[in-house]
Amino acid sequence: MGSIYLAPEGRHAAGIAGGARADLARTASAPCSYTQGWTVKDVGDKESFDLLLTGEGKRLHVEVKGTTSVGLEVILTRAEVEKQRKHYPDNALVVVHSIELDRSGEEPATSGGVLHCTSPWVVEDEHLTVISYAYRTQVGMQSSGEVAGERTRFPPGVPQQRQAQEAPQVADGGRSPP
Repeated sequence: MGSIYLAPEGRHAAGIAGGARADLARTASAPCSYTQGWTVKDVGDKESFDLLLTGEGKRLHVEVKGTTSVGLEVILTRAEVEKQRKHYPDNALVVVHSIELDRSGEEPATSGGVLHCTSPWVVEDEHLTVISYAYRTQVGMQSSGEVAGERTRFPPGVPQQRQAQEAPQVADGGRSPP
């Protein structure tokens, strides 16, 4: 599909700017030509994709991304990638790019945007870039790999954190910073 220009002027989205872009993107993509003849359901709060389109015994799993950039890159979670790969070829990526964001009011307001749809969407490894990792530290691990009591291992030259002799006194349930 080609790009379709959308101008949902004056739509206001509650919440932070990222939420405003996402709300506009989902709202803007729902009435577009690729949804003609489909029933559109917003499932973004329950699933790892945003829209489920159903019709004539078929299902289309749609990931929607909104951005103020020109749309060359969007951020995907691991769950989004896995879900779209699972549902290929019954899937789509909808990017609403070049969204204008106005932060002058109490809540961000979005307008404009250009819609681009790719369906079916092949999520190829060479188009993915790792931007973060979860790293399991060795804090609390003994040299044997078991949970530490007293001994922990540190590389040479790295100062060790002193163990508190007694538990800290917490009067507010731990809500205040130390």
